[in-house]
Amino acid sequence: MNSPSDSSLNLTLTDLPVPSSQVEDRLALIARILDAVGRELTEPCLVHDTEMGPVVVSLDAARVIGRSVRADYPGPTCADLSLSGRHCRVEPTPDGMLLEDLQSTNGTWIDTRRVETRLLRAGDLVRIGRQRFVYFDPQ
Repeated sequence: MNSPSDSSLNLTLTDLPVPSSQVEDRLALIARILDAVGRELTEPCLVHDTEMGPVVVSLDAARVIGRSVRADYPGPTCADLSLSGRHCRVEPTPDGMLLEDLQSTNGTWIDTRRVETRLLRAGDLVRIGRQRFVYFDPQ
């Protein structure tokens, strides 16, 4: 039997259906971001939902997201103490865009599931600390 820390159990849990109320919240967030971005997104990217509006984070190369100014994308997250200095990494692989938690204190979440590593799917809501990102892939 799998223990809660077993990575195969985590992979199974991340594939469970999301409750309809969360799907509606995610769709509303995506619609608001697309409206605010005001342009078609043509490359895979994360869109960071900030108080100042959406920020598009290019994923043309591996990106470390975190509070440290040495992170590839510290952006508005610098002052957010709920993030680790190097919280997570997102990188393109032959199989798709891979999200990896970098042993952060508060975890990396997709929807309501804490993940260690996972390939992202278009529309995934990624939460790190109090920060929210939506993964877009026009493919």
